[in-house]
Amino acid sequence: MFNLKRLHIKGIVALVCTLSLMTTTIQQPIFADDWKDKSDLIFNSNSEVDQDLLIQFQIVRTGKSSQTKDVEFKRSDMGVVDVLYNAGANKKIKVIIDQSGTKYTYTISKDINYVKFPLQLGNGKYGITIYENVSGNKYKKIFSKQDSVQVYTPNAVYLNSIQIVDWKINDSVIGFMNQLVLDEKKAIYMRENNVTTITDEKYLEVQLTKKQITDIAYNYVVANISYDYAKISTLPPNYIPSIEATLRDQKGICYDYSSLLASMLRSQGIPAKLIKGYSSTTDVYHAWNEIYLTDEKRWIIVDTTYDAYMP
Repeated sequence: MFNLKRLHIKGIVALVCTLSLMTTTIQQPIFADDWKDKSDLIFNSNSEVDQDLLIQFQIVRTGKSSQTKDVEFKRSDMGVVDVLYNAGANKKIKVIIDQSGTKYTYTISKDINYVKFPLQLGNGKYGITIYENVSGNKYKKIFSKQDSVQVYTPNAVYLNSIQIVDWKINDSVIGFMNQLVLDEKKAIYMRENNVTTITDEKYLEVQLTKKQITDIAYNYVVANISYDYAKISTLPPNYIPSIEATLRDQKGICYDYSSLLASMLRSQGIPAKLIKGYSSTTDVYHAWNEIYLTDEKRWIIVDTTYDAYMP
């Protein structure tokens, strides 16, 4: 369970948080206007892993499950796998994604529908296994499926809607992001043509770079989303961000900031990771983003939670 306090002293933000985890990511401080290549500053793991809890569980043999379960690889060429297991509200469910011995463990949300997870370990044979908690740290194997995966482009995985970056084209958040982009095109058109009003749709011909679109989303989140101090005290262990709630309430924790930004950018065709781990900006468990600028062919590190409270 999260335990987070924020201390804002002389313009410096300190995050105090404790959470068990398996892998860590270390990030160097990146400032709001610093878009230089920082890819070499990522250590240990820069993968998009939902490692909310320390998964050192014991696997036991029990009777067969009568619950509906399935694993679908039909969209694996896009870097995503669909997992279904409806075990009821009180069950803890884990999903392990294995590729050539490298394993990522995820907590699956309570859902009667398929839940999407990233296939980010490159091309090859993947194994997806569902486990259900029996008691304590004991889990039973429920279902397993394997298939060969060939992703059509390496960064496709970071464009998908997945459990922790959950967006749909008709979401109000995506409609809002589309409008922000249109507003920027209008502003550029009026500035370049020295006009104060727009009487036609020629502004739609304005071409924005991926960096410009990234700036639009980044600037909005940093300027408008406030940190939700009260939320952290009631956060469940299996918490999953809702971008609709974050935009509506205009507040959230670092996990919400990162999920919102990633969703806004993915909807615009910009690959974005949601990273959880440790960073040099704070000595506690944290969440931030890595964003791929297609125009410049490089990844950049962005921490909107930190930048929102910079002096």
